[in-house]
Formats: sequence, C-alpha cells, structure tokens
Amino acid sequence: MSHARTTRQQRRRLDVAPIRQQSAIPYAELHCKTNFSFLEGASHPDELISRAVELGYSALAITDRNSLAGVVRAHAAAKELQLKLLIGVELSPVDAPSIVLLATDRQAYGRLSRLITVGRRNAAKGECRLTFDDVASHGDGLLASIVGNVTLDDVGRYRELFADRCYLLAELHRGPNDDRELEQRIQLAKQPACRWLLPTTCIFIIRADALWPTC
Repeated sequence: MSHARTTRQQRRRLDVAPIRQQSAIPYAELHCKTNFSFLEGASHPDELISRAVELGYSALAITDRNSLAGVVRAHAAAKELQLKLLIGVELSPVDAPSIVLLATDRQAYGRLSRLITVGRRNAAKGECRLTFDDVASHGDGLLASIVGNVTLDDVGRYRELFADRCYLLAELHRGPNDDRELEQRIQLAKQPACRWLLPTTCIFIIRADALWPTC
C-alpha cells in the first residue's frame, strides 16, 4: 500500500466534532504550515484546525511559506468549530532573515496579499523573491516574528521597521541543538529592543502525515 493511500485512509474525520480539551494555560500556535507549503507542511488546513480545538488552543495561525492558499479552508473550519484563526505567511527576503507576518485587520491582510504578489512577480513560476525593502513598503499593520538564525543586528533592523509589533520566535523541536538555540534566543531577548515568543512550528498532526522525518 502506498504512503499516499495510507495517508488518505488515516485522514481525520472532520464530520465528527472534535472533543475540546480545557487547557490549563492559554496557548495559541503562531507558526503553522499546512500541506500548501509543498514539501514542508503535511496536514490539511481543516485537520489542523480540528486538532487545535482538541488540544484546547485559544487560536491558531496559518502561516504557509509564500502563500495564503491554506487560509480559505482553514477559515471555513475555524468558523464552524469556533476557533480564532490568525492569518499570516512565512517569507524569506533575499537580504534578511526569514519572517512570519500576521495580519491584524482587513487592510493589513490586503497589504500582505500584495506583498506576496510582488514576490511572485519578481521570481520564476512557483517561486517568490522579496527584499527587505519590499517588506518595509507593505509592513503597516502587520505583526512580525523573526525565525531562524539571527544576529542582534538582524533583530534591530526588523525592530526599527515594525517597532513594538516585532518579536523573535524561539522554536524547539527536540533536536540536538535545542539547548544552544534556546540560549541564543535568551541572550537576544535580554536586549532592550527584543521581545520573544515560543511557538512550535506545527507541520503535521499525526506521524503518518509526515512527508519525511523533520520533527
């Protein structure tokens, strides 16, 4: 039996309302990729919404790479299951660290959509090429979270652009370098220009959904 067939058979039944757990500490996942992030995310948007409800999340951000394609299905599922949905995207400017951008209102969503369009037009089909200046010209009303390996200069650059709407994500995946990466984030967070968040970067909800062992 092929992996694709197994995945289809094991896909979560969404016609059955998930049992909502009560979380002792309010938690919202701010960096989550669906299967619209090709070769990165593996689960369908509606499956991720259903699982977030089961885990008692207060909200879930859908942040696919260079795309808002997963938002439509996520919105429909979130509305039905009464989960707050945050709309965003992960972008990788050619001259700056990767960043997760979240829209705070309809106007910010429009600017985010136009930013992605700029990146698509600047690149070959299926690719996205953006610069820091592109992000800067569309940044009003967006919340920014820096991901990946960064320096204090990187943080300061984004902080100057987004002011108090700028955060540094600390993401741990039970890897061999977790302690080192967390310590780096802690040291950066001690700087007056930096605030940090601790999401998990969800890319699939059950092991059978994994395209390959990334977590």
